[in-house]
Amino acid sequence: TQFSKEQEIGIVQINETISRLDSATQKNASTASNIDTLSKEVSKLSSRLLQITAQAKIDKKYLKWLKILI
Repeated sequence: TQFSKEQEIGIVQINETISRLDSATQKNASTASNIDTLSKEVSKLSSRLLQITAQAKIDKKYLKWLKILI
């Protein structure tokens, strides 16, 4: 009947939409995971850069102190 065909078309459309939503959700989850990994790496690099900068400041002060002694 016409009614059952319309129901079938509606169900197919709903299933297709749910499938697209599921696919988008999985892509978003993957992207979020990648962003999390990248942010952790950036945090590590930032910490390392701060350590290097602090060491350079110490080395510069040490060199000034040596120049005074020499």
